[in-house]
Amino acid sequence: MVVVGGGSTGLAAAFALARGPLHVTVLDRRATHVPREQLPEIAAGRRAPAASAVRIQHALRRCANTVFAQAGVVSIDPAKRWLAFRSGGGLRYDYLVLACGDELEDTRVEDGCSIDDEDGASALAESLRADAAAPVVIIGRGAHALSLAGALVTQQHTTRQVVVEQPTQPTVADAPQALLRMARRSLEGRGVIFHDGAPTEPVRPVGCRIVVTQPRRTPDLVATLTETTEPSERLARPDHANVFVPGLSWPRHRAGRHAARCILAELEGAAPPAPFRPFAGATSLSLGPGAAVAQVGRLASAGLAGRALHAMLRAAARAD
Repeated sequence: MVVVGGGSTGLAAAFALARGPLHVTVLDRRATHVPREQLPEIAAGRRAPAASAVRIQHALRRCANTVFAQAGVVSIDPAKRWLAFRSGGGLRYDYLVLACGDELEDTRVEDGCSIDDEDGASALAESLRADAAAPVVIIGRGAHALSLAGALVTQQHTTRQVVVEQPTQPTVADAPQALLRMARRSLEGRGVIFHDGAPTEPVRPVGCRIVVTQPRRTPDLVATLTETTEPSERLARPDHANVFVPGLSWPRHRAGRHAARCILAELEGAAPPAPFRPFAGATSLSLGPGAAVAQVGRLASAGLAGRALHAMLRAAARAD
């Protein structure tokens, strides 16, 4: 059993797989992982990357029959069930969990940066520390963009202008639409400016820092398997039933756990779990210190109720 990716998706899958009689290998090109939801706080200078980084090997220490190897995977041969490493050599698999998520398109806005990893978030934080009054323009319409806007607008000792440009092109939903709408209303009430659409020549504040969070695409490692970009409800590739792709579904940690349950049920000859449903149950979104929105079923909450629900959901996720 091989899991590619040591983020929240890969770790959730590895934790669940460790409950079965399997040998699990987790691969990642980095030795540490910074949770995606903490990257906006790093970019806003509210959290140090070192304080957020999780050593993947340490996180897996209690998982039986599970090992971690720092290696970058460059290609997959599904016919031979073989993973090729960037450094040479490779690894055979019986089941494969691709826990790598989507990524930014190669075509970026000129002078724009991203906060897809701790390096990008740290670079933005340094840039903003150098100019405490520099406006920030965030391009994107998902949870990552709104969470960054909330973290920036609540910075102390600054009157920084924060603008969110929401392009019209479709993107993978990383939060329920009702939650995103409530988050936008909350941010508008705190002074964040929203521009809908994608004007040919957008009017942006002078000297602004541009942060790009979309458009996004399927990683090459996943796209080379098939022309189909959408996983089935069991999160397995339709053309390769032993390859699971939870990294393209949200919430990702639940998707990783669901993929592992599908594999264990198949190996044990048990009935498969119910089909995966994105955002089933409860989800929440941080909008900076002391601010959050949360949704349980069809009920969405902001203000004190949103903060309380967000704290409860975070605590439950850590315990799980």
